[in-house]
Amino acid sequence: MFNNASSPSLADIAAVTGNNDSIGNGNGWWILIILFAIFGGWGNGFGGYGGGAGAQMKKLILIRHGLTKANEEHRYCGASDVPLSPKGIPSLTKPDFTLENPRFFTSGMRRTEATLELLFGSVPHEVLPAFREVDFGAFELQTYEELKERADYQAWLTGDNMKNVPPGGESGQAHTARVLNALPELMKQDGET
Repeated sequence: MFNNASSPSLADIAAVTGNNDSIGNGNGWWILIILFAIFGGWGNGFGGYGGGAGAQMKKLILIRHGLTKANEEHRYCGASDVPLSPKGIPSLTKPDFTLENPRFFTSGMRRTEATLELLFGSVPHEVLPAFREVDFGAFELQTYEELKERADYQAWLTGDNMKNVPPGGESGQAHTARVLNALPELMKQDGET
């Protein structure tokens, strides 16, 4: 049970989403790739955001959306607004933890809205487009096999994958900056400084 004294493990969250692509940071826990965010419970800072030394702030929990057909087919899918797949819906498991006074956020994508509804019911939430996944541009909804002969795809794969920009998309650095730039504003909205 998740309460102010303990946190669910990464395995607990992977079981909720049916997805094992979770990443822990070693300082408490979090899950990468936005489904929706929940503010709840009290803890010590998140990623350097919040008050100074010893400041208390709410935890930010990031949960990945359920499976989509694009995920199942190993397609690049970030900016495309795809729904959960028939396989993705039953793979979601209602969480076995509670949070005190949580605030819910989604990226606004259909897959995130549906996952939130399936896991937590029809709860009030805010849409934060800055937390959408990376935009793969011209490579969206295509697989490696479909792209591997294209020169622009090979150029994108070569070298620094965080700096390389897919045609019409965004680099890993731009995506990271977009998300990190939105965090302080989100914390301010929640009454944190």
